[in-house]
Amino acid sequence: WANTFPVINDSYSPGAMYPNLSFFSRNTILYQPLSGVDGREQYMNLGSAWYVVRAYSREDVTIITGILIHTDFPFSNSFVESKVNRALRLPAHCSIVPLNLDEGFIVFGKDDGVLFTILSDTSMQTYYESVILRWLAIALIICSLFMFFFRNRKAAFVPGVIAFLCLLRFLTFVFSSSLQLDTLFFSPLLFAGGPLENSLAAMVLNTLCVFTGVWAIYLARPDLARIMHGLNKSLRLVINAVMIIFLSAAFLLTHHTLKALTMDSNIAMELFRMDEITWYTAVAYLIVSLLFLFFFLLFRTFLHVNKVPQTSFFAGPRFTYLFVFLAAAYSMLTVSLYGREKEFNLYQVWTQKMSIERDLDLEMQLRRVEERITIDPILSIMIQMDQDHDLILSRIKETYFADFLQRYQIQITICEPGDVLAIAGMPRPVSCYQFFHSEILRNGTPLAENSRFYNIDSKLGNITYMGVFTYYSYSGSQDLYIELDSRYVKDALGYPSLLSDRSQFDKFKLPYDYSYAKYIDGKLVSNSGKYTYPSRITTEPEDGFSLQKSNRSLHCHYKTANKVLIITRPQRSPLPYLVSLSYLFLFYVMVFSLALGLIRENDLKINLPRNSFRRKITIMLVGLLFVALVLMAIGSIGFGLKLYEETTSRQMQDQMDAAKSSLDEYIRYADRSNDPAGNVVELMNTINRLSSNMMINVNLYDPQGRLLRSSQPEMFERHLLGARMNGEAFRWLHHYERPQYTQKEQIGSLSYYSMYAPLYNTNGDLVAYINIPYLSGQTDVSKDTSAIVAAIVNLYLLLLMGAVMVSFAFSNQITRPLAELGEKISRLNVTRKPEHIHYTSDDELGMLVRAYNKMADDLNESTQRLAQSEREQAWREMARQIAHEIKNPLTPMRLSIQHLIRLKQEGGPKWLDHFDKIAVSLLEQIEILSNAASEFSSFSQINTELPVEVELNELINEQTVLFSTFEHIKIHFESGVHQARVKVRRTQWVSVLVNLLSNAVQSVEEQAIGVISIRLAEEGDYYLISVADNGPGVAPENRYKLFK
Repeated sequence: WANTFPVINDSYSPGAMYPNLSFFSRNTILYQPLSGVDGREQYMNLGSAWYVVRAYSREDVTIITGILIHTDFPFSNSFVESKVNRALRLPAHCSIVPLNLDEGFIVFGKDDGVLFTILSDTSMQTYYESVILRWLAIALIICSLFMFFFRNRKAAFVPGVIAFLCLLRFLTFVFSSSLQLDTLFFSPLLFAGGPLENSLAAMVLNTLCVFTGVWAIYLARPDLARIMHGLNKSLRLVINAVMIIFLSAAFLLTHHTLKALTMDSNIAMELFRMDEITWYTAVAYLIVSLLFLFFFLLFRTFLHVNKVPQTSFFAGPRFTYLFVFLAAAYSMLTVSLYGREKEFNLYQVWTQKMSIERDLDLEMQLRRVEERITIDPILSIMIQMDQDHDLILSRIKETYFADFLQRYQIQITICEPGDVLAIAGMPRPVSCYQFFHSEILRNGTPLAENSRFYNIDSKLGNITYMGVFTYYSYSGSQDLYIELDSRYVKDALGYPSLLSDRSQFDKFKLPYDYSYAKYIDGKLVSNSGKYTYPSRITTEPEDGFSLQKSNRSLHCHYKTANKVLIITRPQRSPLPYLVSLSYLFLFYVMVFSLALGLIRENDLKINLPRNSFRRKITIMLVGLLFVALVLMAIGSIGFGLKLYEETTSRQMQDQMDAAKSSLDEYIRYADRSNDPAGNVVELMNTINRLSSNMMINVNLYDPQGRLLRSSQPEMFERHLLGARMNGEAFRWLHHYERPQYTQKEQIGSLSYYSMYAPLYNTNGDLVAYINIPYLSGQTDVSKDTSAIVAAIVNLYLLLLMGAVMVSFAFSNQITRPLAELGEKISRLNVTRKPEHIHYTSDDELGMLVRAYNKMADDLNESTQRLAQSEREQAWREMARQIAHEIKNPLTPMRLSIQHLIRLKQEGGPKWLDHFDKIAVSLLEQIEILSNAASEFSSFSQINTELPVEVELNELINEQTVLFSTFEHIKIHFESGVHQARVKVRRTQWVSVLVNLLSNAVQSVEEQAIGVISIRLAEEGDYYLISVADNGPGVAPENRYKLFK
């Protein structure tokens, strides 16, 4: 066979729908569902699923085929759920029913027979589509606001945008009912805070509205800065105070959101709980990261409007990285603190629940069924006819307590007058009637007046109920005692909680790595988990709740009058928190990079020049380390999982050996597989002991692969498994005669290992096949496997981050001398002394650095010699020029004086006339010599004036006064700086301003109305003075002469 139908009896006897007692269970009369299958296509319920089935017959061979339409389990959980076959691709709003002629779409088979009906809930489909369209409209509105402000960064639009966002949020709050979908994202079961935070969807919408408003403020910060500087000092102080209040409010909002998401939600915020993380965790941390970004953008806006220089630490990328790291650290610490508080609250709920040894749900059921049990005619007849004990127990379980079988163990005792019981720990048998009634008198409390059920204080820490029913017959009376003992869901032997009905889970079911213990009068009465508790408490804790750390574990105690309940979990090392910090830091860096990249700010961009040697070395080192660590991580995960699978395989082999050894005495002399040695009761008891004592699930199949016995018949009765062994396993054992076979099998979405082996009698004949499904430890296997993978991934993530940082540091260390060498060579100037590079290593770079330092010293020495030579040459040239300038007027002076002397010696009459002319000429030449000397003196003193502090607004106003006498020339001065103080040589700056204004006046003199505009503005770390006029300007052919 290929695959199996999930039915207990898959025999095929056409026309015989009701054979005698089933080979599987002598407690229930079963029909053969497949006997109704013929050559027509039929839509049929087979166990826990619905199929379209058909039989194909040829001669004496019949093949029954089926197409799975949808599963229909009697319960549901995360692994087993009723749903339509995905291969049919049926929309979510459609469902399948056997037949409905009034509505829906009827599906016909190939032979035109009616199979089933598809119902479509169009109203729900329309509602879902309309809700999705509304959310899409909201998203488009917010995106349009982003795009609008990206192009219009004006402060005037900010109040309107914020008002519109408030209106949008108000409308979504008022009409929230029309924005709800039937998912956890919109449900308070996942998250519920205040009125505006009643779901995770509402929290996302709040965050988007707040972030959009801050986005608008941030983009308008240049305009806000311009407006801010136009205000007086008192208004600026008020606005700064308001911005500080906003920053404080942003921080408090972020803290409140972290607290709410941790305390008021079922979202796993602790990132070290890897197996509990869902996409809701990512959404929650996206909300938090946007709120931190909201604070960051507000802080940047505050810095910008207060003119903090761009070179400041707070405006650079280092501060951005530091802020992201601090945000991640704060998130991790806050979540850890509130997570511990939430965990302590859960401890209180769990311990209080465990301390109450009553079950109100069960008590209500007991009250409902006790009268029905009393008058049950079938049960009365079965007891009077002395029917099999298991048959009576099955009747009681299935009829009255079917919904409580996973939480309670049920056993019955039937007593007739004079019956005695052999009780462990008692020296002699005791009267059955006396034993039960004395137990009720000592420890029993009736559920109500005249109730037949009692709550029994068993002193063992479990919940126990007992019912007493008397049935009368002609031969006398018989008493039926029904006992219900609670069992912890996690310890439900052979029936993992993963396959239990979620509606029947114990409400205080502890997580995987938790343990608990219950002490009564100082004695340990019950416990569960991996932690080993002492049999007695040496020092009792204080009354109420308390926490204690010991043996590397955290213990929560809850003490009442005579009970102490303890819940224990291992203490966490710093490593999980360090890993959480790493994940958060990477996630926040990604969010900040995307958000800041949208506004074209590269605060988080790593500055590595494209063609630099440092970039190449960094990429090579990071790439090699990344590949090496990833390969090591993959290898480690593979090795760890393989080792774990080998360990699991050994455990399964041990279980198989133990089961074979226990069943050997019943199988050894068996001739028929369904009745080994004729002792079926003892065989079943042995199988049950294996399940109860050794937690080994056992299924026995006959040589034809049909189920004989099971330690967990509930798995088959609830149609989780079919009554035939796996076809692949049967083929390997039966046809290929393998001594043992192990494979992975699946129930719903749960995968587990299953081991098969044949059992032979002493004659070597095949008696049965034994199957050990490794179900009881499957939850632990999944958890342990997840823990192994998570531990390796976390460790290598830390190593990878450390490797990246070391790679950057190492590449910087290698390339720093080269970068410094290149920088200093590029700044090399013969007018200054070259700087040395400090590098102490004796490697190749050290040789290069020493060579550069020697070259710098030689260059400095050569530059000094050259400068000295140039200075001497300059002085010689200057002396020659001065001599030339002095010599030029001296020559005519000498000639004039010589001419005057000659006229005097000759005694001519015109001597006096020539004297006056020659004197005037001499005075003119002396003036020329004086001017030359003054100019030389001024040249030597040109840079001797010391800089003084000057306020540019005052300096410019003083100079404009000198040129304000022209009636047709208007001079306008506009200043964008309130105070512009600089240190300059005042005389030179006065000369510069006078020259500029003089040139402007000369340029506009010919204009009817001349206009000269002077503007003072601040640009970064500089002040810009602009002088403009409405004159003709400089001709293009003369502009190159301006700065010559």
